[in-house]
Amino acid sequence: MAGGPEYISSITGTQQGASSLLAKLRWLDKHELSAAEQCQTLLFGGHDYVVWKLSGALATDSTTASTTGLLDLSFHYAEDLIHSVELGHWMEKLPPIKAANIPCGVVSSEAAEELGVVSLKGVPVLHCCGDAGACTLGAGAGSPGSLYAYIGTSGWVAGSFQDQVDIEAAKPSGVFRLGHPDESLVFKTGSIMTAGGNLAWSAANIGGPGGTSMEEIDRMVKLEGAGSGGLLYLPYLNGERCPFEDGSARGCFLGISTSTTSAHMFRAVMEGVAFAMRSSRDALNGGSAPSSGVTPLRLVGGGARSPVWPAIFSGVFGQTVEVLSDAQEVGVKGAALLAGQWLGWHSSLTPEGNWVQKQQSFEPSPEGVEFYNILYSVYSQAYGGVRNVCQELSALRNL
Repeated sequence: MAGGPEYISSITGTQQGASSLLAKLRWLDKHELSAAEQCQTLLFGGHDYVVWKLSGALATDSTTASTTGLLDLSFHYAEDLIHSVELGHWMEKLPPIKAANIPCGVVSSEAAEELGVVSLKGVPVLHCCGDAGACTLGAGAGSPGSLYAYIGTSGWVAGSFQDQVDIEAAKPSGVFRLGHPDESLVFKTGSIMTAGGNLAWSAANIGGPGGTSMEEIDRMVKLEGAGSGGLLYLPYLNGERCPFEDGSARGCFLGISTSTTSAHMFRAVMEGVAFAMRSSRDALNGGSAPSSGVTPLRLVGGGARSPVWPAIFSGVFGQTVEVLSDAQEVGVKGAALLAGQWLGWHSSLTPEGNWVQKQQSFEPSPEGVEFYNILYSVYSQAYGGVRNVCQELSALRNL
């Protein structure tokens, strides 16, 4: 059997691990021998199932399918790879890949009756694309030139890029290259394991037995200067996956002194997450920061509600940050955008007008950008200095 991380990544352009579908299918074949025989069709995402229930169509989209690790660099099923890892018997069970912005069926009479709205019978059903793609479209990053960042429990930076099939795309930078509704483009996402989860952890464990509210943290952080009094935080509470993959990596504070306060620690956490997200942004651009004149970074997710975190992102990223007014609805808007394109309401995946509405903008100061660039260079060296320590501690935890 052929295999190995480098071999698989060279074909699929994505890193493969225990959570990939290839690994899961291998596990099923080893531990649930009858699984393949009992399965008629695999569906990859929740909206695959919804489309099937609505219309009877068994299908997926290229964005969702490309997250599975089963596609090659041209976004077709990697049949040779699938056969080489002894999974060929699953090929006929994989769903057809359909366009995200063209109907793949209509609402059936059974579905309309089950929903209690018989007038829905015959309404076209568009498959749309997976969450990452829909959020990218809804955040106004459906065309090259714009990026957005999501700060939830985890986090990512994503955008649309010209499709350049290159073996470099398969290198282990942690960047995912996903199918795009516009076949001349691809979505790229650089995801970190833990983003807002770091602040939630610190809120619960720093500052007193009852924890610290987010409002109080914002107040404290606003009063502290950039650099957190010489304190640096590495936000690897659950390992990391971009721009490097290391399940043994763990969070740590570097530079604690007798003058360090809880306010310093909270700000260091916010800055550390921003540094990690910047490293993901740079990974999208081949490991370097984008050229000058970049468009604003759009910020969505729960972390965008903070009145100070977006300002920190602006300084760390060295660009204007826009917090969107409907930051929690960008995925729904992205799906609506694809439907509107098919209906002829617009031709572009980044329509003009009031489609993307900003709630607030944050401008970086030249002094702040210069300072954060220096601190970011320190941050970029820090993981290499603690990597072996993290791995040895991981081994001790597993004893």
